[in-house]
Amino acid sequence: MKNNQLTKGENCRVMYVENKDGDIDGVDARIGWVTFSKSGRSVYYRGKTLKRAKGGGNSR
Repeated sequence: MKNNQLTKGENCRVMYVENKDGDIDGVDARIGWVTFSKSGRSVYYRGKTLKRAKGGGNSR
């Protein structure tokens, strides 16, 4: 696991997750556990791969 600003050297952590295209389980956003790929560039939440949003952060 690469140590970068997003992963902070951890394999998983609690993060705020927001879907800009719709909702997640009936709500706009959630706070939950996410995991990271080996490179630390991809983020996974509830079996879904999140992608980076324009301007920083991640989106689905």
